[in-house]
This record gives sequence, structure tokens and C-alpha cells, in this order.
Amino acid sequence: MAHQIPLTFHIGLYKTASSYLQWQVFPAVGALGTGPQPARAKALKGRMVQLFRRRSPAVWRTRKGQAAAAEIAALAPDGGPILYSHESLYHGKIFLQAERRLQVRDPVHLLAAHLSAFARHAWGGRGPVRCLLFVRNQPDWLASMYAQFSDKLPDPGQADFEARVEALLTDPPSHGGQVIAYDHWLAALSQALGEEAVLALPYERLQAPQTWARVAAFTERPELAEAAAGPPGEQAKVRRAAQDTWRLKRPAAGRAARAGRKGLRKAGLPVQAPEAQAGAEPLVLTPSLRARIQAAYADANRRLERLAGLELAGLGYYPEAED
Repeated sequence: MAHQIPLTFHIGLYKTASSYLQWQVFPAVGALGTGPQPARAKALKGRMVQLFRRRSPAVWRTRKGQAAAAEIAALAPDGGPILYSHESLYHGKIFLQAERRLQVRDPVHLLAAHLSAFARHAWGGRGPVRCLLFVRNQPDWLASMYAQFSDKLPDPGQADFEARVEALLTDPPSHGGQVIAYDHWLAALSQALGEEAVLALPYERLQAPQTWARVAAFTERPELAEAAAGPPGEQAKVRRAAQDTWRLKRPAAGRAARAGRKGLRKAGLPVQAPEAQAGAEPLVLTPSLRARIQAAYADANRRLERLAGLELAGLGYYPEAED
């Protein structure tokens, strides 16, 4: 039998300390994707985004798809198990997606279809393909996502956030709700890769040693068991101003500024986020709105617990009466 090279895709999710992990934790195992990379790996990262985001899953049957898989194998650190970390392999920037697009394309199923086709047709007999993701309780996730991308919204603020959340809860498929129905992730990815090939862990336990013991076993990179992540701290793109309060960003200074940051990201370099809006009212996640979001996703989170073998009580996934 040929030498097996397990490949684990870490897909985020967004706002679950991915940048911190990519720049501070995953380099210990020579992870590919986002983070410190040699020039050859940076070029591969751009190609992978194009293949996952701009092409049909059938691309993994073509020479372009086969070549990308071969390049991943060639870049494998020490010829051992590979960790590929990049949250931009799927369309998951909720609040920025066009409603007409989301009504006809489920970003979760599209990513699952790509991973399935990649595993079968591009990676093939090289070894197993797996998927690792961190989830975050939906109220905090939505507030953090809104704050992260507030500089790209036409009229950001408390009223706009609450209106967008209400639209999301009323009509999830039209507003990206599939991305934060975490049981949907587990079901789709497990069908694509197999139940044992998917690991979902709560962001709220990012610093727990048992979290990293599971990551180390899943990725077959024992070094990660000793790399238990500390608090994201200064690496966080958007920090809370206080409990249940987020600072909004200063609107980006035109296309030139955005293009400059995009160029830095393509080069694999850290990017300084736009500053918080000076004097702007902060975004507040009120107790009533938190409870409404928790109630809307409680059933999905209970299914996630069963599918992933997790215990989410006390981590903000359920209304207080249920914790």
C-alpha cells in the first residue's frame, strides 16, 4: 500500500479565532492555507479559493483540480499528515451575501460537494480527507460578524443589526441562516466525507486542553496536543468593548484601501483591521435579542450535540431557562 497522507481541512468557521490559530498555533505543524507560508504555498492558496468558490465541484475531475491536489501533497510538511486552514473556501460572510444568490445556493452544501469530489477524484488514494470546524453560539457569532464587516455595510448601527437579525430569523434560507445552523454543517459534511471524518468543537472551549487533545488525535498531529490555544487577545480582528457590546468599524476609505488590504492578504501577511468608529454608538446584544436568537436555534443546537457528541449547556447556545 502506498504511503498514506491524511489531509484535514480546517474551514473556520468565521469569527471562531481562525486568524489567531492560523498565525499562532497551526504553524507548529506546518499548516497550509492561511498563515506564514512560503511563496509556493501562497500561490496555491489563491488557486484553491478560485477552485472552491468559482468552479463546480466537477473541477476536481479536471487537470486543474488534480494539479492542485498534487501540489498540496508535494507541500506536505515532513511528508506527514497535512492541515489546510482557510475559512474562505466557502461563502459564509453573513450580512454581506446577496439575497438572490442565497435563495438558489446553499453555501454549506456547496462546500460539502466540493470536499466530497476533492476526496474522491483529486486526493484519491493518497489518504483520508477530513474536516475540522469550530462553532460559536449564534448570538455572539452574529454580533461579532456584524461588527467585523460593519465598514462594508451602507448604514451600520443598532437598528440595522436588529433588522437584519429579524430578517434572518424570519427567512433563514434567504439570509444565510444555513451557515449558523450547525447541525446542517454536521449532516452535510458527514454525508460528504463520512461521520468519523468530521470534527466540530465549540469556540467557547478553545482554551481547554481536551479540545486540543481531540484536535491532535483527529489531525494525527500530536504536537497540537501541547499547543492549547491561549486567549486570542491582540490577534483578534474585532474585540468586544464590554460584555454583550461590540465596537463598529470606521467605514473603509474607498476602494484603494480595501484593495491594499486584499493585496496584503494575498501575500499571506497580517492585515490591520479598520479602526473602530470614533464616537459611534456601540453594538449591543440585548438580553431579549440574545434569547430570541437562542430560541430560534435551540433545536438545531440540540441536534448538533447528538451528532457531534458535544455538551453545549452553559456556553450560550440555549436560553438561560434551558441551560
